[in-house]
Amino acid sequence: MMKSIMMITVLLLPVAAFGAETLRLRAVGSIYSDVAGLGVLEPEGVGCGKLAVVVADTGHGRLQQYTLAEGTIKPGAEIKAQQMAYPQRVRLNSKGDIFVLDGKQHRILRLTATGEFKGYVEPAGLPGPATSWIPKSFAIDPNDNLYVLDVSASRVVVLGAEGKFQKQIKYTQQEGFFSDVAVDARGTLFLLDSVTASLYSAEQGAEAFSLLTAGLKEYADFPTALAVDRKRIYVVDQNGGRIAVLGRDGTFQGHKLRMGWKEGELRYPSDICLDDAGNLFLADRGNNRVQVFFREEESK
Repeated sequence: MMKSIMMITVLLLPVAAFGAETLRLRAVGSIYSDVAGLGVLEPEGVGCGKLAVVVADTGHGRLQQYTLAEGTIKPGAEIKAQQMAYPQRVRLNSKGDIFVLDGKQHRILRLTATGEFKGYVEPAGLPGPATSWIPKSFAIDPNDNLYVLDVSASRVVVLGAEGKFQKQIKYTQQEGFFSDVAVDARGTLFLLDSVTASLYSAEQGAEAFSLLTAGLKEYADFPTALAVDRKRIYVVDQNGGRIAVLGRDGTFQGHKLRMGWKEGELRYPSDICLDDAGNLFLADRGNNRVQVFFREEESK
């Protein structure tokens, strides 16, 4: 069983059955503090690696590393950088390098696995009409390609592992606000509109996004973050304090979790990541913690 930093809680949560399988999220603990006991403050991002978790401890202007070993999560090093003021999104590539979006500077920093600053992600040859960008979010695929949501030009910019520009996929800017992008192992992109609660997708090689599903307002008050696996899409409902689970075709399959302060409950969650072992990590911003869940399948 995975242990939390400050508390060990096992809570079986109510789930809805759908199809031939039932998804169960089992809360196994929460990350509350670093090795010195300093509490996490309003975390807005969490990134998963093979054996590592990196938390964007936004309120303290730092990153905090944790390691997973033998079912236990342990606090590691604190990462602070002069170039990083407001870490908001964090992702890890296959080599363990850390990419972090600074929400005040609107720049993506690249750090080594030990936290050394390697430079900013600044693609050369970025096509017009704008030659600069405003990253809102980003994702990294298994081949270490970067997919950057550029809200200044209504596009997702695709970069190679070393940051070289490859292509861009434009989206139609309507009345909504696009807040997050996710990519699966097959290279399919998913794009989330928070205001209209719509989800778009683009298969690998596609030149444009297509509407996957609209009308999510019925199931998510203000969706802000995404994660995908081979079966499902997980949509973080910030204002509703819950997760809306969708099938890969965009059909609604049920809610998980609920608003609250107790273990296994959420208060203004801001980010989500999935690791290879089937664990789900949620930046529970309003509760000043990162919660850890096991995903379990039950056949019907």
